[in-house]
Parts: sequence; C-alpha cells; structure tokens
Amino acid sequence: MNFIAKVSAYGFILLFILLHLLKPEIDPTWQPFSYYLIGEYGWLMQCAFLLLSLSFFTFALGVIKVLQTWRSKMGAVLFVLAGIGNVLCAFFYPDPLHAEPTLHGQWHAIGFSLLGAALLGTLFICLQFYRQSDVSLFRGRILFATVLFGAIEISMIFGMLLYFDGPESAMGGLGRLVILMSAIWVIITSNALANKSVV
Repeated sequence: MNFIAKVSAYGFILLFILLHLLKPEIDPTWQPFSYYLIGEYGWLMQCAFLLLSLSFFTFALGVIKVLQTWRSKMGAVLFVLAGIGNVLCAFFYPDPLHAEPTLHGQWHAIGFSLLGAALLGTLFICLQFYRQSDVSLFRGRILFATVLFGAIEISMIFGMLLYFDGPESAMGGLGRLVILMSAIWVIITSNALANKSVV
C-alpha cells in the first residue's frame, strides 16, 4: 500500500507540473489550479486528481495496517474524506470566475472543502509518530512537513478571507503549495511506515 501511495503521489506531482507548462495562460499566482480542468488538457487534471485520491486511499489503508491506534485510524478516515474530495474535484468542474453558480461548481466546491480533511489527518498521524520511540529516525521529518503543511494552509485560508478572487487572491499560489505539500507529506510518511516495526 505504501508503494502505491508514493507512486500515485509522484504521478500527481508530475502531472501537476506538466499542466503548468501546457497551459501557461492560467496565471498560477492567483487563478485556482482547478481551472486546469476547463478546456484543453482538462483530462490531465482529472487524472492528477484521481492519482492523488488513489494516493490518499492507499495511504489510509497503510496507516490502519501499520499504526493500529485510535489516533492513526482517525487520521486515516480523514485522508479517506480528502480522497473523496479529490474524486469530486475530478468529475465536477469549477465555475469560471464571476459566472453564475452551477450544480457542477457547487459539487466541485464541496470536494475542494473536503481536501482540508487531509491537514487534520496529518495532525493525528504525526502525533502518533511523535509519541512512539521506535520511529525517532522519521519523527523530525514528519513533524517539520506537518508544521509546514499547516502553515501554508492556514496562510491560504486567511488570504482567502481577505481576497477570495482576483489578482490578490491566495487561491492560486498558496493553493498550489497546499495540494503539492499534501502529496509530499504522503511520500515522506509512507517512507516512515515502510520502515516502521510495529510495537
């Protein structure tokens, strides 16, 4: 499971970077990355979302298998919710800026909001790693990645409260960092799970 989680996360990162090269007309500083779903190469963004959801699902199974505590199980459930959010984002397109709300756009917004569950999941899983003496090699890395992930997401939320859309919006740059950090966090933690012996 850890191998699939890592490969899927790497695949997401590669497709995500590729889309920035294929669609330079989308301004990454403020336009949401979900806009890559619209128009040409939209199927690549769908594949990226589905790869990240596969990464989250398989990572959650790996967590439950290796870290059999209530904290880890809670974290795994939250990653499953975030994975469902990725699936919704893949199949329901966002509404263009200043367009009338549509059912597709509303479901996409629900999916996007579920992605925040991943951050909560990292907190539960990080705490479990931090409490166990047999994972001291990876403890610092996971803690650093979790703090960085949280700082970026909180910055994005506050930025969105100030400017939700337009060139000043935090949805673009910080949103990209948040979703990339979620994939990187899964890779780092999957490496730790693969090297952990259950106590």
